[in-house]
Amino acid sequence: MNKKVLAFLIAAAVSVMSGCGDQPAPEPAAEAPEDAEPQAVELSDTIVLPDGWEISDAISAAEVEAILGRTGYSYWHETLSDPAAGKPQGSYFDGSLAASKINFLVYTFDGPANFDRVSGYVNDSTEVEGDLWDRAIIGTMGGAIDEVSVGMLILRGDVCIRIKWDAAVYEGYDRIELSVKLAEQLINNLYGGPRDL
Repeated sequence: MNKKVLAFLIAAAVSVMSGCGDQPAPEPAAEAPEDAEPQAVELSDTIVLPDGWEISDAISAAEVEAILGRTGYSYWHETLSDPAAGKPQGSYFDGSLAASKINFLVYTFDGPANFDRVSGYVNDSTEVEGDLWDRAIIGTMGGAIDEVSVGMLILRGDVCIRIKWDAAVYEGYDRIELSVKLAEQLINNLYGGPRDL
């Protein structure tokens, strides 16, 4: 083989192996280790929804259904809801059974005072620790005749949240686990966390 051809082929091979000319070969993307912790979501210090928001803006039927593992839920407008006064309230129910309502009430101001007042209606309360709130309790609350509701009351800054659901209708659910999942989803949505549904 001609020495010039051989020298050309060697130079070409070296050039290809070094990333074609003077450009360095791109570094492969670093993969996250399998045991890496998920990045914590940074939530706002205040509610990010526009003034006059309703519970249906703060949590959707699809989000409630995903937590419950059930479908067919519809929004139930609560007559005592007063978003203009900072007291939006609404429920989701299974479309047929009124007792299936999962009720959300948010006091958007005077959180500590509202927490203290409403906590008087929560019986057999247990404190629940969580990163998304300053204080939370879960217990039972009175409702309609023969109804025993699970009630969770949450204080986050100047906001107080109450979540209520009928223990008889949701007999197979852990009271603390279900309440915490509902609370975490609502708080995530209120304070600007990512929403998939």
